[in-house]
Amino acid sequence: MNIDLRKVPADIKKIYQQALKYDDNISLRIIEQEIKKHYPKAIKKSVSKTASPRKKTAVRKKVTIQENKKSVGSLGAIRIDKTRPSTNLIQLPTIVGDFLENVERKEYALVLRGQKGAGKSTLLFQIMNAFGIAGYSVCFFSLEMAGDSKLISNMRDKHISSHAQRNTYIVSDTPNGIKDLEEAAQKFDVVAIDSFSKIKGTKQDDFDYLRKKYPNTFFLVIFQSTTAGTARGGTMSEYDAQCVIQCDVPGVAYCEKNRYSDGEAIYYDIHNKKIVDEALPKKSKRRK
Repeated sequence: MNIDLRKVPADIKKIYQQALKYDDNISLRIIEQEIKKHYPKAIKKSVSKTASPRKKTAVRKKVTIQENKKSVGSLGAIRIDKTRPSTNLIQLPTIVGDFLENVERKEYALVLRGQKGAGKSTLLFQIMNAFGIAGYSVCFFSLEMAGDSKLISNMRDKHISSHAQRNTYIVSDTPNGIKDLEEAAQKFDVVAIDSFSKIKGTKQDDFDYLRKKYPNTFFLVIFQSTTAGTARGGTMSEYDAQCVIQCDVPGVAYCEKNRYSDGEAIYYDIHNKKIVDEALPKKSKRRK
């Protein structure tokens, strides 16, 4: 698709150029659809060209299946040097994208946990914003705060851009429990939950069940912390997730686990939206 980037907003232009740079075909398709839908004047008309004759290429000898695969019970074991990734790493926009480093649309789940008032909900809004700006559709289950409350509208206006708001939807209840999450996972790119413990009838392994059954859906989930500092409801979610973010008072976050990290710990100031060199000093006054 031929796009005139002068006719799209600066934030969309930046994301599009970033996707081109990293050859992220999945994000490119999503952004192009968003531009086509909301900024049709930016689409340039293509000019047909005479096709040039194809050059003959050398025929490669096919490697037999038997050489690449072996039977292991009912499974087909593939030689590791013959595997090819089915997805690409994605760099999300905004400073939150720098904090997360990379995500992948393949059984991706992110766990947010921490102390009361440490900024978990605020950070979740900022992460939803990054996905929304990138063109992904987001379904937010607001189970701690009513969806039509002034508090939610204030957080929306402060942390979610106008472009991302068009891609974000909110639900305030799960009367059918896990089935409501499954329905959302079938219809949306991202399912965000605040918080998982509020869903009736859920078990520890439901979290991994959702991640495996809907591998193309990003799951962003808040878990309340126990006194031991682990996710309430069991530590299984932390083992299953690709990323586990700990939030501490007065509002600093860091990844205790991130499969897509280069290894260096990154501290993020939630309320000021910036990367900091180290954890902030604790204050007695807590913020939501």
